[in-house]
Amino acid sequence: MKKSREIQIKKEVMRTAIRKRARSFCLPKDESAIAKKILLDKSLQEASSVFTYISYNKEVPTLKLIESLLAIGKEVYVPKIIKGHIQAVRIRGLSEIRTNSRGLKQPVNSDVFTGKINCSITPGQGFDKAKRRLGQGGGYYDKFFEVYKNANKETPYTIGMCWQWQVVPSVPTTSHDIRMDQIMVFPSS
Repeated sequence: MKKSREIQIKKEVMRTAIRKRARSFCLPKDESAIAKKILLDKSLQEASSVFTYISYNKEVPTLKLIESLLAIGKEVYVPKIIKGHIQAVRIRGLSEIRTNSRGLKQPVNSDVFTGKINCSITPGQGFDKAKRRLGQGGGYYDKFFEVYKNANKETPYTIGMCWQWQVVPSVPTTSHDIRMDQIMVFPSS
């Protein structure tokens, strides 16, 4: 228990440092280049179904990516918080997304998908070179992947996306933290 508490404290200190870096960062005006780079990924190209976050605040933007995935015929699923847990909900267009009272973009429908997803594009506060992810602190994605793995015997191929300023030397982890299969790092300029 003491070790777990120490790790939680280290994570919170790291989140605070990363949030401080974020203050001086401006998002690029055109996210087309980001979407193009992601679409070149072989795992994503081979996937028929993709679960991706809808970008918020200073996260690597995903709206252009979602639009592109839909245009090339991928099944696209996005997170929706239902009863305190992330659920995958299919969207067929950006018009199916609304901003909720907390400022998060979520799908308007609540039709939870429980089938197989090939690839997941996952946000994080920080990542390290060992593909460990530092989340927001609520454990939403870790719990989502745990439930998914229990139902499907495996997790989808996971791609963590971040800016260069979000890469840290080492993310402290516990046994429930999910490691990414791949990290895509975008320049901070």
